[in-house]
Amino acid sequence: MKKLIRDNYETIINPKDLSIASNPERRGYLLAKLKEELSELEKSNYSDPNEFGDVIEVLYALGGLSGVTMDTISVKRLKKKNTLGAFNKGLILTKAE
Repeated sequence: MKKLIRDNYETIINPKDLSIASNPERRGYLLAKLKEELSELEKSNYSDPNEFGDVIEVLYALGGLSGVTMDTISVKRLKKKNTLGAFNKGLILTKAE
């Protein structure tokens, strides 16, 4: 089974068992990893900070493939939060426009 692993695992895993994905392949592996990490977050009942961190790390890697840095993501997130708000109140749109 092929799956994306964290970079530092290359120091503890036999090099014969590793390969490096091309950028187009990497996007697919990152999307699969995102689904895996979201599933693990759900299994933790959304209470494990490590699982939140794993999801964010995968999102940063996906952004990096497109040249979008962590700093840019943070700035854009905060700008939107400051102008439109966050998702903390649980507001639900009940009437489609």
